[in-house]
Amino acid sequence: MNIINVAGHSAFYFDDQMEEVRIGKNNVILAATTDYTNPLNATLLLRKVMTSVASSGTGEDTLQTLNLWGTTLGNTGGLKIRAVGTVSGTNNTKTVKFYWSGSSSYTVMTQAAGDVNDWTLDYTIMNVDPNSQRIEWRSIEADGTTLQGYETDTVNTTDNQTLKLTGECADPNDTITQTMWTIEYL
Repeated sequence: MNIINVAGHSAFYFDDQMEEVRIGKNNVILAATTDYTNPLNATLLLRKVMTSVASSGTGEDTLQTLNLWGTTLGNTGGLKIRAVGTVSGTNNTKTVKFYWSGSSSYTVMTQAAGDVNDWTLDYTIMNVDPNSQRIEWRSIEADGTTLQGYETDTVNTTDNQTLKLTGECADPNDTITQTMWTIEYL
């Protein structure tokens, strides 16, 4: 078992096969074989990364990923995702994409040549049922540019899913850096 810090608690554990998360050594809160329930209707922080991850050069690079166990969202659960970062270099366009389920991708930020704005991405994904989601997203850049959207998707959340954020620079001298990544269970 490996110790992780979840929701400010240092005594959370997950096993090496990523099959369950425990508080202490006995209380399973997330398991691959059971549906997580939230009896206190509390927010559970699933992931918090404060280490900077950079994408530079040409081509799409993975900044962060989270493998989400099937049934984590239950019938009507949801996720709130926040990513924050910076860009440098003014040579060409820089793009950040968010992937839900490993294949559905949403371009959430594209900065033109000459732009070097810090960025924030907020995503809320809610299950209507285990095969239907409503997704609201917002991308904000330091210059005030805001993009937002509403999507629906038909991902089977009883299966394991991958959340991923990528960065892509059109010029090898530009850089996208992700400085914060949090995922909360709603």
